[in-house]
Order: sequence, then C-alpha cells, then structure tokens
Amino acid sequence: MADDLLLDPAIRDWVLVPIVVVMLFVGIFRHNITILMKGEKKAGTSQSVSDSQALLKSSLLRANGEFIPRHSFYARKEFFNHAETGYFKGDKKRASPANAMSDPSFMMDMMKGNMSMVVPQMLVMGFVNFFFSGFIAIKLPFPLTIRFKMMLQRGIDLQSLDAAWVSSLSWYFLNVFGLRGIHTMLLGANNEADEAKLMQQQMSGANMSNPQMDYNKAFVAESENLELSHPSADHFSALEERLLADFARKRQQ
Repeated sequence: MADDLLLDPAIRDWVLVPIVVVMLFVGIFRHNITILMKGEKKAGTSQSVSDSQALLKSSLLRANGEFIPRHSFYARKEFFNHAETGYFKGDKKRASPANAMSDPSFMMDMMKGNMSMVVPQMLVMGFVNFFFSGFIAIKLPFPLTIRFKMMLQRGIDLQSLDAAWVSSLSWYFLNVFGLRGIHTMLLGANNEADEAKLMQQQMSGANMSNPQMDYNKAFVAESENLELSHPSADHFSALEERLLADFARKRQQ
C-alpha cells in the first residue's frame, strides 16, 4: 500500500503549508503577547552586584593564587578576610532575601507565563484537530521502523501504512519544535516563542521559590574556603635569576 499511495497536491496547499504558516504566526503572536504581559524586571541593586562580584573575585583568587606573587595573594586575602575591615567580615549584614512565592508580582508573572503558553497551544491544537485531522501530509525521505508509527501517524490507524508517512496531527507536533530556528532568525535568540525554553521554565518553576542569593551565608562559606586556601607554588620567586640563567644557557647552546 505504501508503494502505491499517491497524495493529492491539494493536501500540500491546504494542509501541509497552512499548518506551518499558522504555527509560525502563532509563535510570533505569543512572543509579542508575552513581552506585553511581562512586568518590568527589578534591576539588581549596586550592593548586590558588588557582593556577587566579590564572591567571584574570591573564587578566582583561590583558583589562580599560585600565578600571582605571594604578597599579592595575601594582600587580597587580607582585603576579604580581615577580622575587622574585611569584605566578608565585620558588621556588614545583608538583608535576607524574601520568599519570591509570597510576592504577588512574581505569582502574577508566573500565571501570565502559563497563560501565554497554554492558551495558544490549546487553541491551535483544537484548530488543527478540527480542520486537518485524518490527513496524510508528507512522506519522510528515509525509512523508519514500526516503532515510529505511534509518533508520526497520530489520528490515523492503518496497520499497513509505512512508518515513513506523517499524519497532519503529527506534522503539527513536529512544527512545535521544528520552527525554533525560523523563530530565532525572525525574533532573535532570546525569543518567547521557543517551546523548549517555555517548558524548561515551567519545569523549574518549583525551584524558583527563592531565586535570590543569601549573601550572609555565601560570605561565611567563601570566607572559610579562602582562609584555608594557600598557593601551592610561587612561580614568581627568584624569577629574575631563573630568567637570566635560562638566557645564559641558551646563549651557550
């Protein structure tokens, strides 16, 4: 049956192409609606930026301390860990971050994100299922095993049909993720039409209850790690003598 099956060219014009066009414009529509529904992001304060940069510099100092002179390493270590004036010490206490789940604006933004993803998907799914259900839309140019029939032939129950044929409903699901490259070209890399990114945000929503860093605990942990850190080697000790000796050895050769 697969060898004798011929598709009407009208299926290409009235099923295959319309599904692609509808999915393309739905992604553009969702991108613009999501941007309009999003509230203004709260910019980080200058203090939080300074604290995060201090933690980054301290971790870089621990990792690369052996590549600077010893006195430079301990001078930087003293800046962070001095008992009275150190950046990680003293009486400087940062306010503990509030639970984001108790913030009404955060909850509203999360609900808007859910609506912008779920509502268009429900409408388009109903549209495709009502108008294009039961069509064979396209044949893939390579053979597939029987295990792919359930994925590629949704809405069509024909045991004798080769697995390389794709139904209209499965063609819709392929376009959900297959149009990501076109949306990136039209809307940019960080667009809101990316289904994978939206699903990842929904999956990680439970872990976003406290996205802000508690700098008090981070300072204590980083201070302890830095206190135990010592350069394993000093590549700058007797540097001039080693360079002169190496230069003299090369001249003799």
